Amino acid sequence: MQLNSVALIGRLVRDPDLHSEGTSKPWAVIRLAVPRTYVGGEGRKRESVAFIDAITWGRRAEAAAKWLTKGRLVLVRGYLETRSFVRRDGERAEVLRIQVEDLQFFPDAPGMAGEAPEPEPEEVGD
Repeated sequence: MQLNSVALIGRLVRDPDLHSEGTSKPWAVIRLAVPRTYVGGEGRKRESVAFIDAITWGRRAEAAAKWLTKGRLVLVRGYLETRSFVRRDGERAEVLRIQVEDLQFFPDAPGMAGEAPEPEPEEVGD
């Protein structure tokens, strides 16, 4: 059996970056900061943060660009993909990123950006 599925909850590192060049559908890059708390070898509580890029397409990309801003809490579900490219210095490189199949916007905490919290997460589909 093979399985390529990922679900992450994190905060946006920056506003989504909407693109339309080179494809028939708009696409957006969202970068998440995903925290992790664990107990280190010495028994002390530790925290780390992973920064993950995710790509979303079509109406979902347009909604992300319209409604999401830096710091917003989101749930991303999708699958991992590796993309190979040549850097400006001529070296080959690979990045691991998420192709988004489901994106949910969570309410902001009360007092964030002066807005009242929303009642439930909003699901955006194609």
